[in-house]
Parts: sequence; C-alpha cells; structure tokens
Amino acid sequence: MVSALLLMAAAALGGAPSLTRHRGLSSIYRLRNSIFMGFSGRKTARGSMESLRGGAEIAAVENRIAEVEEEIARLKQECANVTNRVEKLNAESKLTQKEIEEGNISSMRSFTEAIDARSIFVKNVEKHVQPTMLEDHFASCGTITRVTIPQGVKGPKGFAYIEFVETEAVENALTLNNTLMAGRPLFVVPKRTNKPGIRRRIKGRFT
Repeated sequence: MVSALLLMAAAALGGAPSLTRHRGLSSIYRLRNSIFMGFSGRKTARGSMESLRGGAEIAAVENRIAEVEEEIARLKQECANVTNRVEKLNAESKLTQKEIEEGNISSMRSFTEAIDARSIFVKNVEKHVQPTMLEDHFASCGTITRVTIPQGVKGPKGFAYIEFVETEAVENALTLNNTLMAGRPLFVVPKRTNKPGIRRRIKGRFT
C-alpha cells in the first residue's frame, strides 16, 4: 500500500523508475526522500513568489506614504503662508484704522506717502481684466492689501494701482514689467504720491 502511494506520488512528480528497478526498504526510503524534497522545493518556490509579491506591495505602500507626507508638508507650508499673510493684513488694517481715527492732516499726509511708497502703478490694463487677475499676477511679489482699477463713464480707465504691505514688494513687482495679461504687456512703475497743485497727464487728460 505504501509502495503504491509512493509510486503514485512519484508519478505526479515526473516518474519514479527506481521503484521498478530496486527492491527492499532502502529503495523505498530513497523514493520517499525524493518525494519529500520535491514537495519541499515546490513549497520554497511558492514562498519565494509570495515574498516577492509582498515586497512589491510593501514598496508601493511606502511610496504612497511618502507622497502623502510630501503633500502634507506642502499644505502645512501653504497654511503657514496664508496665516502670515492674514497677520500682516490685520496689522495693516489696525494701523490704517488708528491713523483715520487719531491722525491729523500732517500725519495723514505722511501715512499716505508711506502707502504710496509700497504701491505700484500698472498701465495698459485690458478692460476685461479683474482685480483678482492682477492680484494673482503680482502675488509672488509680496502681500497685497488692495487692487484698484479706476472706473470712468465708459468703463475701466485702463490702469490700476496695487498696494503691498512690504516696501520691497515694489522692486519685486517691477520685474514683471512688460509681462503679458489678456494679450497686452503690462507697464509697471512705482506709484508716485499726488501732491497739492501737481497734476499729471494721462492719455490727453489731467488727473
């Protein structure tokens, strides 16, 4: 019975000619060992394949974790930037409100000059351009507090004022001179302070 079972198992593994040529327990033991080695080899190969598959899955999970961590770091940086911008805008708002409530003519003039020193004048603005478009265009230059596109009887006048929190933002904004928006090159210059009795001419008219 045992020999028959061993013979069948050997046939399944590819045949066992030694069983027909040898008699006795020694040949049966040899056959049994070869069968067990065959099963062991198949088990080892299966384990190796599962190990490789598991390693690939682990690598994929680790890559995904790295991507998520990178995204979290980026969002944290964006959040920090927004928080910093909000704090600057709040401080600027409080300073402006204080000047309005407590300032006199002289201090208001100085305050206005300080604002103009951190503002730019943008010419050649296409009539369909919105303040948000200008804000996005100059966002990298500094913290923007105000974008103004003066309106006339027939619509936008074709220029804009952009005010920043930081004085150095003006120099940054000048690097965007002659950049395109809505198919037009923007002409960027520092905003000058309007002084009493001084008028400037724009497109054939005084302002």
